[in-house]
Amino acid sequence: MVKMIRWVRKTTNRGKENLRRNLSKKRKGRAANKVAKKSRRRNKNG
Repeated sequence: MVKMIRWVRKTTNRGKENLRRNLSKKRKGRAANKVAKKSRRRNKNG
């Protein structure tokens, strides 16, 4: 059961990450790059 809960939590985080990425696409230039960099770091850790 614990594994199941963990898996669900992971998927919800992934959904949030996708939303964030879509938002960053709308931004142009350096701001977008900054957001992309942050999300990349987050993915590496998670």
